[in-house]
Formats: sequence, C-alpha cells, structure tokens
Amino acid sequence: MNVLDLCFFNAIQRLQYQQTPNSLDALIEVVQKSFDEYLPTKLNYTFLTLQSCMISILKAKGSNKYKVPHMKKHRLERQNYLPRQLNVDPALIGEAITQ
Repeated sequence: MNVLDLCFFNAIQRLQYQQTPNSLDALIEVVQKSFDEYLPTKLNYTFLTLQSCMISILKAKGSNKYKVPHMKKHRLERQNYLPRQLNVDPALIGEAITQ
C-alpha cells in the first residue's frame, strides 16, 4: 500500500500546480517548497488513514473490497485523543500470515 496514493502526493501536487515552473530546477524548488508547507497534522491524518486501510485489508483477507474507515480524526484531535498510530489485533496479523 502506498501512502502517496492516499492524499500526500495529491496535496503536494496541488500546491505545486499553483506555481508555473519553467525548468527542472524550478520544478524541484516548487515541489520542495510545497513539501515544506505541508502541515504535519495533515501528514499524521494521512498515515492514520493508511493504517486503518491496512487493518481493513487484513480483515477482508487481502481483498480490495473494503471501505475506507472514517475515524473522525478532526474530532479526536480536538479532544486530544488522536492516536499517533493504530493498534492491530495480533490474532488478525496471525490469520494474515497463515493464509
């Protein structure tokens, strides 16, 4: 699973498209600036979404027929309950390994 596909790359690209670089060096500079401006809280949201998707895939036994879970991250953050990482049931990991 690629975290860039979830939203990180799209967000960086959206910031980069607001500029009009006319050389490779200018493009690299714009992408670097976009990366630097990307908020760490949004990156944390992205990685939490990645982790929740991976858990859903484990529950679906590797199938891509799952829904992206919604954690209400903004609400959890306001309440100071937003985790840095998600816990995975060891039994779920064991099932995935044995299949």
